[in-house]
Amino acid sequence: MNCIKFVAILLTSFVIMQLHGGEVKVYKGDSTSWTNIILTYKDGKWYKGDSTSWTNVIYTYEKSKWYRGDSTSWTNVIYTYADGKLYQGDSTSWTKIILTWQNGKIYRGDSTSWTKIAFTIQDNKLYRGDSTSWTKIVLTFSEELRPGELLGLVYLLFQGECM
Repeated sequence: MNCIKFVAILLTSFVIMQLHGGEVKVYKGDSTSWTNIILTYKDGKWYKGDSTSWTNVIYTYEKSKWYRGDSTSWTNVIYTYADGKLYQGDSTSWTKIILTWQNGKIYRGDSTSWTKIAFTIQDNKLYRGDSTSWTKIVLTFSEELRPGELLGLVYLLFQGECM
């Protein structure tokens, strides 16, 4: 039985590591054309455009923290993700909640009221507001992002529209 548990844990770890083993491309609008790639995500690093050169790292996402640039120093923490919430800085205080994720919806602040819906995510597409109309698509992803990755990205790209 211990051997079976070990193999199960090992396989689960392998699957989790492979989840984002490849690159995730973020495209502007409803396109998957290489000309519309705005960001690339690979191994916890966010790169500007289609390149994964170390010179193009603009953000790092590691252990539920968003960092500015290629550093994981506590002084560079810009957001923290925990329990479906994105917090400002290195905090999980309710006063620092920026966005909330629930059931495919991204809400402004700590609310899950329909009046606070900023974006909807469905089928690797990000829609403005509470809509899944093709006219409301603002981003397309080549692969699914986890909530912490998604919330930080959305807030970074749409700060003025989220708040």
